[in-house]
Amino acid sequence: MNKRQPKKLIGVSTPLGTNVIYYRNPVLVAWWSAAFPGFGHILLGQYIKGGLLFIWEIFVNIHSHLNLGLIYTLQGDFERTKAVLDPLWILMYIPLFLFTIWDSYHEAVNLNRYIPLINPTKGKIKQKRINAIGRNFLTEKNPFMALFWSMFFPGTGQFYLHRLFESVLLSFWFIVISHYSRFHQGLLYLIMGDIDRSNQAFQADWFMFLPSLFCFSAFNAFTDAVESTFLYRNTELAELELDYQNPHFKVNFPSQS
Repeated sequence: MNKRQPKKLIGVSTPLGTNVIYYRNPVLVAWWSAAFPGFGHILLGQYIKGGLLFIWEIFVNIHSHLNLGLIYTLQGDFERTKAVLDPLWILMYIPLFLFTIWDSYHEAVNLNRYIPLINPTKGKIKQKRINAIGRNFLTEKNPFMALFWSMFFPGTGQFYLHRLFESVLLSFWFIVISHYSRFHQGLLYLIMGDIDRSNQAFQADWFMFLPSLFCFSAFNAFTDAVESTFLYRNTELAELELDYQNPHFKVNFPSQS
């Protein structure tokens, strides 16, 4: 009989969601935090902190008219930029924006320091969880399928991967932002070829949130699918070795002359 050795936790899989530890590039995490505060922390699996920062970004951005100011700046209309921005909200925005970038970077560094200690190829994760409210199985996932659904509707790729907290956050705010930006109304006019009415329909300050939301949802779903598949294959391999392979058995391959 092989004695099972205790393993350190590398992930949690429950009917309410999945959260897995794997290497994150700190610079990339910081970049996503700069693109949209909260995204960097969501990449690290810190859903509560990331969700709060996400809501804060939308709230302060709308009140400071930051997106409108950015649009006018890109158009070279600096006078309208100065007229539309609210300096009191901007002064509140800057410190927490910088903190978000700094904190996500250091959280990623600390996470990466922990990974070598847990041996992610032989770590512990329960692959099957079933209870009265649902079920969740750790299985192979198609990264391109997750990418497709996320580009089609942000958050659905995360539903496919059983990332419930991410999917609810992204899907809910996509609906809210689409409503206030009149995204689907403007898209309908654009499909009909009425470009003038399409431009009039879009609310620019809310619409500016959508590119970041679509891109992050797709990137996050794709990378999570890749890492989940890698974890599943290694976990299955470790279980097979533990249950069926004699620890004293060794394979001697013939040497090449």
